[in-house]
Amino acid sequence: MRTFHYTLGLGLALALLLVAALTVQAQSGVPGTVLLDDYPGATDDDKLTAALADVKTKTYIPAILLSGRTYTFTKTQTRVNLNVGTGVNSWFVGTATTYDVYIARIGFASSNGNSQFWHHPLSAGTIYASTFETLGFFGFKYVFGNPTEKCAITQVNFVGQWTAVPSLDTAFTLGGSDNELWTSGYLNIGGGSRTNGRYLLRFESLSKTNVGPIYVTAHNGWSGLLVTGSDSNGPGLVINGARFEGMNANDPSSGAVVVQKGGKTIYRDVWIAYGMTNPTANGHTPVDQGMIMHTGGEALWDGINYDRATGVSQAVPLIYASGGKVRVRNTFTAAKGGVWTALPIVKRAGSAVYNLDDTVTETI
Repeated sequence: MRTFHYTLGLGLALALLLVAALTVQAQSGVPGTVLLDDYPGATDDDKLTAALADVKTKTYIPAILLSGRTYTFTKTQTRVNLNVGTGVNSWFVGTATTYDVYIARIGFASSNGNSQFWHHPLSAGTIYASTFETLGFFGFKYVFGNPTEKCAITQVNFVGQWTAVPSLDTAFTLGGSDNELWTSGYLNIGGGSRTNGRYLLRFESLSKTNVGPIYVTAHNGWSGLLVTGSDSNGPGLVINGARFEGMNANDPSSGAVVVQKGGKTIYRDVWIAYGMTNPTANGHTPVDQGMIMHTGGEALWDGINYDRATGVSQAVPLIYASGGKVRVRNTFTAAKGGVWTALPIVKRAGSAVYNLDDTVTETI
């Protein structure tokens, strides 16, 4: 097993996170650990400095445990400082199928505007039977994969509390099968400075995979999710309990927050809100014509809760389908963006086939 388990990180913020996450009633002698209070020092900063100096001399670096008391850290502790790029210059680069990786409880920050965490294109195999837990990415251009080379994953678990803000480009471009992504955790992701329709997440031929609670803030010209794939994607992708929105009713997304161009996807209990204020600004082809754009593949939307941005007409479709197959069930509305006097619209164009219940209105 390849284990990268950093318990002390890239500065004061992560040290404070440890106080919240790892404060325990600890005792000396726990295998693979050392107790911070066993080190000399007049202050907690002094003890931490001494502990870091000691553990880096070990062949197998132990975790530093905190006792059940209040700690005060005021000194920045730099664990690593690397010059990381993207693609083959990423932090981790897969050159073959890689098994049993475990990386947990660490925050990463980039200041160069051009950093990628993990590069593992399908041509190099896949990340297999691995777990990534409670990770944070600040200022990264890409995290797993990039829009030109998706990261291939098989039997991978993303667990715990994740943050990827501000993302400077598409943080996650993922393909593969048999994965559990944030189903026992949470992802909070949002974009950085203004862009024109870049996606925060791209799922490309991601099949037999469950995606759990993700909170996707797609304002400032960003789009939330792009799904692509083919009809051979097996049982497909299941996305449960996700939120795709602009920042709020008065700080919305320019266009669609979800675009599906292919594949088979089930979306359940999803929040869709605050978009379609200036869809041509997104630069998508075709131009966004609904909060959800469906141009291909199959989708079931069950349990959408939908709210409009301020000033967006009820006539703007919730779903615009120009191809593929769409089923819609059990749609609800919220009213921060305005009072509803009619049902949300699902509009069909082109070759699209759909099946709707009585919680939405069909237009052609």
